[in-house]
Amino acid sequence: MEPPLPRTWSRHRASLLRLDHYPEGYPVHVTIGTHERRAVFSSSPLADLVFRILKTHERTLAAVVMPDHVHWILDCMERAPEAVKDFKSLSTRLAWDLGVEGRLWQRSYFDRVLRDRESLAKTVRYVLANPIRAGLVGRLGEYRWGYDRFRLSG
Repeated sequence: MEPPLPRTWSRHRASLLRLDHYPEGYPVHVTIGTHERRAVFSSSPLADLVFRILKTHERTLAAVVMPDHVHWILDCMERAPEAVKDFKSLSTRLAWDLGVEGRLWQRSYFDRVLRDRESLAKTVRYVLANPIRAGLVGRLGEYRWGYDRFRLSG
């Protein structure tokens, strides 16, 4: 029999780390992984679809669609869990229309509230540089599925 895990850790760690409320007026950085970290967004039509959903969302400050996850920064989003749920539901239904079978997303996601402008700017740069770190492109602004409202990408 396995010993119980401490209250600060769990096999379902993300559920313990999720904020139970979001402070008003602060942006939030959300990272959502694909189911079993499959690289489903290597396919152009599916990546285009997910990118368009994120880019056109009224609360999006920045977004990047990576092969096996997305980064999404939402402005002033105390209702981020609702937005993520709606995004995952819509994108899954549309992915099925494209022929994708089964689950598209992991059950949970990671989120982090950005408490000041400096933190927001650093996080936007981090998100936009993710394709560079992954070796997908050489410079900011070259990646097809990256967007920022601030035009920090060049």
